[in-house]
Amino acid sequence: MSEKEQPRLSGALAQKVVDTIAPTINRHVNIMNAHGIIIASSDASRVGTLHEGSVEAIRRNEAIRVTQADETAGTQPGVNLPLALNERLCGVVGVTGAPHEVEPLADLIALTVQLLFAQEREHSRGRSPGGRGAGPYFGVAGRAGCRRSRRPEPGSARAARADAT
Repeated sequence: MSEKEQPRLSGALAQKVVDTIAPTINRHVNIMNAHGIIIASSDASRVGTLHEGSVEAIRRNEAIRVTQADETAGTQPGVNLPLALNERLCGVVGVTGAPHEVEPLADLIALTVQLLFAQEREHSRGRSPGGRGAGPYFGVAGRAGCRRSRRPEPGSARAARADAT
């Protein structure tokens, strides 16, 4: 993919995220592409349809909070958050429910989707997550406290300290 090309969300990966997360949080979850079309949903009948709240989130490039259902527009209360990969808008995550309750969930889902799509993109380029040039989404694993601890070598000063505790 060229640097100017719009990142695209994979419907299969998006649906996998929705299928995993929606039952856990007991909320409806939708993931829309950059045109506001639902590409993954906990309500299969909505896949392929236009999601008005996501169109607004894309247009404004900000979170849209819907507080009241509108049957004529097909909207339900919830939060729609824009998704960005490499600082480019590529879609929206929507979570149904009272905005003040679901916004933290939507934030977490958006972060999860961004991480997974970045990982998929890097993998398709032949790079391993966390490897050189893997991109901004994989820097977290290298931070102090996130590293896997190794067992101390027998007879080392570190092993002696571990034995003394």
